[in-house]
Amino acid sequence: MHTITIICYLQFGYHNTIYYMAKYLKNYNFKVVCWDYGYKKVSMENVEVKYVPRKSNKIIRQLEYFKEIIKEILNNESDIYYLYYMKGIFFIKLLFPFKKFILDIRTGSVNRITFLRKILNKLLYFESLFFKHVTIISESLRQKLGISRHKSYIFPIGAEVLSDSNKKSGDINMIYIGTLTERKIKDTIIGLANFLDSNSQKESNIKYTLIGVGDYNELDDLKELVAELELDAVVNFAGYVHHKDIQQYFDNANIGVSYIPITEYYDIQPPTKTFEYLLSGLVVLATATTENQKIINNSNGILIQDNPSSFQKGIETLCRNITSYDPEVIRNSAKKYKWENIIKKFADYILNI
Repeated sequence: MHTITIICYLQFGYHNTIYYMAKYLKNYNFKVVCWDYGYKKVSMENVEVKYVPRKSNKIIRQLEYFKEIIKEILNNESDIYYLYYMKGIFFIKLLFPFKKFILDIRTGSVNRITFLRKILNKLLYFESLFFKHVTIISESLRQKLGISRHKSYIFPIGAEVLSDSNKKSGDINMIYIGTLTERKIKDTIIGLANFLDSNSQKESNIKYTLIGVGDYNELDDLKELVAELELDAVVNFAGYVHHKDIQQYFDNANIGVSYIPITEYYDIQPPTKTFEYLLSGLVVLATATTENQKIINNSNGILIQDNPSSFQKGIETLCRNITSYDPEVIRNSAKKYKWENIIKKFADYILNI
């Protein structure tokens, strides 16, 4: 059995790419060095995890983490060392120039300050120069960062089928799943309220469930907005829902909301939620980011702008046409985004590096 050592500061089991890599690469054993965030431990038969405590201040714990990485590479031989990008990671390549490394880039900087965002992306590009092999989440991000095509492999994000139920109902049951932080989710609630007002009704055959939490009390703020708009009977907040409990929400929904602000830093990020909705047969109401435009078409959803008025018009369109969508056609439009298919292609890539 070949061995891959994965260096990823996110706790194992809470980073989709790493989790599904371990799940579907059956011919490999995995060693993972990650921080211990105190989440419930996830175990797999072929995965050995080294948890690093998050103690002390940011600088000291970062140094401790790098020390554990170095110890792991010194003491255990692997066929490949797969490094999830973090600032300073190029030092690992300098210390072990003859090891076989892959640098993985899942995102560019999403800092809202333009100057800082550009500096951080330049730093990422600089560190990538030290690596012969780079995996990156999308072609759009590769171009933005300026990373060489000849050493890059596009390793996209994927999704699993979370529901296989087929519903053709005239009722509208929308779900949003994901972070509430800096996603302008209040636009969707205001847009929904405007739609209901324009139809002279506050309660109807429409339900909207939001699954997720935020970093800065966004959940409480949104609940206050719903109460103010008198939408308590329409909008439901599920909060954080563990992956194993998510199916019921997808079974009961027929529309997935992929509301991502159309900004420079979010525009080129492939949206996990869009893939999850499509593979579960849900029609997708999506903002027209560059990546969503590559996925959404007339057979599986509609594209809107990131404002309440456009969200309202999107609901109006879906209310008229919801029964015309075929869940199986929607699923088939996203087959290539299934994690199993993505990992199979990745397996061929690592055999040839």
